[in-house]
Amino acid sequence: EANFGENMLSVNSIADHFNLTPQYISAVYKKSSGQNLTDYVAEVRIREAKKLLMHQSMTIAQVAAKVGYANDIGFIRFFKKYEGITPGKYKDFV
Repeated sequence: EANFGENMLSVNSIADHFNLTPQYISAVYKKSSGQNLTDYVAEVRIREAKKLLMHQSMTIAQVAAKVGYANDIGFIRFFKKYEGITPGKYKDFV
């Protein structure tokens, strides 16, 4: 959770950190938590993005960078997929 902002964070990088295979770490995580590891990372990133979007001084690109996206285009697609609205619209509502 502490590393959600790293744009290279992936199941592969987590597995490498622990010297395990991606398949093994995914299976162990799902068995213990009931949730896919990639879904958990997405959940943490969305939660943090929502907090950051409340700060009117931050741009969408700045929020994207803080939650681990190299550019705002990928972040906008990701956010809309999980929340149903774009981060810009979300920001307008808060």
